[in-house]
Amino acid sequence: MIYHLKRQYGVKVDVYRSSGETIDFETGIMGETLFKYSIKRAIVLPNKKIFDTNRGSYIFTGSRDVVIDPKDLSINIDQNDYLFINNVRYEIDNITDTSKGLILTVTSIKGVINYEIHDESIKHTIGINDDVQ
Repeated sequence: MIYHLKRQYGVKVDVYRSSGETIDFETGIMGETLFKYSIKRAIVLPNKKIFDTNRGSYIFTGSRDVVIDPKDLSINIDQNDYLFINNVRYEIDNITDTSKGLILTVTSIKGVINYEIHDESIKHTIGINDDVQ
């Protein structure tokens, strides 16, 4: 069942884990080491919504559920990690471990620096020669 859902609705999800802040004692610059783990296909459900009786309409909360197949995990996800789905950062609110998969309740975060790691890839090569005229 989860296999068919992954094939139809699966999207790439990146899990980020911080190893903590580090300080370069020569320059005084503080930095953070991030580790990125990619999940090829995770089932991302639509945003949750609540009905506002004053307006008579639905309000999207920015919270959603993500279902991850345990076979796709190379790490144990905890609440200190965060996700990137379609270049949007999500903090993990709740983790539910079931026999079929891991269900994460996540909330989109607005107004923070994303610190997303992009994978480099070259599709074409260009020949460069050393001649200058």
